[in-house]
This record gives sequence, structure tokens and C-alpha cells, in this order.
Amino acid sequence: MMADTFALPATAQPLVDDLLHAYTAGPAGAVGPVPRRLRPDLPDGPAHSYPLPSPAPSLRSPQAVLEDRRTVRDFAATPLPGTVLAATLTAAREHDARTAPGEARAGNGLRPVVVIRRAAGFDPGVYGAEPEAPGADPDIPDTEPALNSLRRYGPLTPRGWNCLFSDSQFASAPVLVLMVGSIGAAWHRHGAPGHLRLLRRAGSAAYAGWLAALRHGCDAGILGATLPSPEVSAAARLDPVSRRPLVALALGTAAPDPPPRDPATASVRH
Repeated sequence: MMADTFALPATAQPLVDDLLHAYTAGPAGAVGPVPRRLRPDLPDGPAHSYPLPSPAPSLRSPQAVLEDRRTVRDFAATPLPGTVLAATLTAAREHDARTAPGEARAGNGLRPVVVIRRAAGFDPGVYGAEPEAPGADPDIPDTEPALNSLRRYGPLTPRGWNCLFSDSQFASAPVLVLMVGSIGAAWHRHGAPGHLRLLRRAGSAAYAGWLAALRHGCDAGILGATLPSPEVSAAARLDPVSRRPLVALALGTAAPDPPPRDPATASVRH
């Protein structure tokens, strides 16, 4: 049960975190760590790591972003800066750690899959933000390692990219981040309500990444779902239970608005 009242914090960010924690997490699960077969992590295997740059400092306050936010579906061809990608992924990761403490450590974490078409410092391909080093106990990592690199799962073709979208406008984005989680792990931790709680966590983390991207001068759009792309699914080893895409975040720079149509020069059909 959520408390009816709680003390208001001094700044906006703790208030947002408190509200989202009450919404996404609720009471802690009564069971222990998630079995390895249900966790959203990839099996061990060869994968080249690409270093992420340090996140860029924010250019705008949350208040400024929210005052003039807009819906973006059409993106320019400009590559996404690597520093903005790092800031977006870090914000989503840190937000989930704050609002759902202990879940990632118990094996019920979110594992972003990053599908890149155009991003500074990265070749086109399918990447993942996976932990690079376990803790002392192989079954319960002591901490979630810092996010300082992406693992490249495989290449990306135009067909594999376009298969992801039901709305062709979003297909112009240079980067798509899929928030991936395990329904099996969520059920193990929280029983029947676990799936809904996992969806809430994924959406909450995606919006934290959305806000970070806008604060760094880029644009973003939230997709409630993506279509299954056989190419991306095979590269990132996605499946309906242990590595399921839950929500997606399109990143880039908004395309310029088309010039207004001049009625005097518009063609007339007869």
C-alpha cells in the first residue's frame, strides 16, 4: 500500500523520484535472487566493447525543457553525439537504481539494447548496455558496474531497422534505445503483479532518458512498443520471456519544419 502522505523534499528531483518510486516499485519482493535462466543478461560470449564518452553536462534545466517540450516524430540526418547517448543511458540507469533499489542486484534489472544508425564514435549496429564485471558472488553482484561501454552484438541493415517501426516517421531517428527486461524475473520477484511493475519501471526509465536527452540539446520520442525485427532480435538474443523489449526511446535532432505552402504557387489538380 502506498502512503497517503509524505514529507515534501526541498527540490523537484527528489519529489519526482519519490513519486515514481511509489508508483514503480512498491513493497519489496519477498523472494530472493532470480535464477540465472530467468535473468535478462546475455550469456557469456565474444562481443567487442566500444567505450562510451563521459556524459556531457546538461545545457537546460528540467523546468525549461518541460515548458517548451514538443512531440518529435521526424528526425534530421544529424548523428547523435556520443556524449548525449552516454548521458541518456546513464540517466535511465541511475533513475531505475534510485526508484527500484535492489532489483538489478537481485537479477531483475533493465538491460537497454541500443540500435544505432548514426552516432558519433559508433558504427551502425546493435549494441547492449550489459554489466562488464560481476561482483564477488557470481549469483548476486555486489553492485551494478558503471556504464562506461557498449557491447556490439551484431551489424544492422536498413531492412532490420525498418522492421522495428509501425510508424515510419520514427524510422528517421539515428538511434533507438529498447528497454529490455525479463517477465520471468519480475514474476519470480513479485508474483502476478511483477509484469505490470516491470512495465512501469521501463517506462519510467525511458522518460528519465528522454528528459536527459532534451536537457542536453537533442530531441527524443517515446514509443510504447516496437515491432519484432528478426535481425535485431537475433543479434540481441531477444525473446518473449527473459529478454523482452518493453518500451523504446528514439533519439536524435528534430528535422526542420517544412516551409509553409504558398497557395499562389501550389499546383491545382483538375
